[in-house]
Amino acid sequence: MNAKWYIKIALVFLLGIALLGLVVMLLWNWLMTEIFGLPRIDYWQSIGLMLLSKILLHPKQPPKWIKEQHWKNKFAARTKNLDPEERERLREEFKKRWCGGE
Repeated sequence: MNAKWYIKIALVFLLGIALLGLVVMLLWNWLMTEIFGLPRIDYWQSIGLMLLSKILLHPKQPPKWIKEQHWKNKFAARTKNLDPEERERLREEFKKRWCGGE
């Protein structure tokens, strides 16, 4: 991918955050002020509110596929006792199935 592609992705990402901030601000000012009597917020406060909720509600932890790689251990246990011919046959079968027969 070239640099223009990355710039487009970054712009779409920033536009999405900006639009989400606007939606949060409008919903807050429409619902929270009526239901709970809370003060109205401006655009930057809505962006800060989204950032704060991300920090508090989504603790940093590794993705499930990294944390639980039981498939790797299972595959290693199954192939540990293969002789070289069986291992080569398995490798060729994987190439046919997943790499288009290369």
